[in-house]
Amino acid sequence: MNAETVHSGRRPAFAYLIVADGPRAGAIHQLAPGTRIVGRSGAADVRLDDPAISGEHCRVNWEGERDIALIDLGSENGTRINGRRTSRHSLRHNDVILIGETRVIFKFVGEAG
Repeated sequence: MNAETVHSGRRPAFAYLIVADGPRAGAIHQLAPGTRIVGRSGAADVRLDDPAISGEHCRVNWEGERDIALIDLGSENGTRINGRRTSRHSLRHNDVILIGETRVIFKFVGEAG
């Protein structure tokens, strides 16, 4: 058994953005721990091909094992979560995020001990 298959007894947390509608509908983007940029730019970690999205539209930050924040980066069209425009939001499982005209669903699979 190699080091990649050894577990400490707890499953790690996983977070995903699922593109529900808009360009690239059906795409699933796993959010690795750290900071991920969401935008239209080819340099974005999560690239969304929507002309209403800024090159670097928003950022997703893991701020702990279970705390994940979405921060709008001053985008022209803004970011809405569950229908409300926001500049910063602590993401929760099944949050509906509108980035430009693309609807994305946040999914979180937490730790189990």
